[in-house]
Amino acid sequence: MSYSFNVVAATKEEAKERVAAEFQQVVEYPPTHAKDREQALAAANALIDLLEDDSTKNLSASVSGWLSWNFTGPDDDPLITGVTFSVSVSLVDRPAPEA
Repeated sequence: MSYSFNVVAATKEEAKERVAAEFQQVVEYPPTHAKDREQALAAANALIDLLEDDSTKNLSASVSGWLSWNFTGPDDDPLITGVTFSVSVSLVDRPAPEA
């Protein structure tokens, strides 16, 4: 199953919180994505931390990925047979204040 989401936040900490919240929604279906959550969040957080602190900009983070798996039986944990994820982060202009 694949997933893709984007968040925009005012700070690095807010961006990390929003990415984690979005990934939690991914894990709700299919729950198999709990197996790659730690790695995907670690990658996203590491890239967020690389950006400069700039209080005049927002931070945009896009995260996507997929897992493939096989079941050996109806009650078994899935066997992961493929995984990928992509993370892109950037500083973006904040919207102009409304007049």
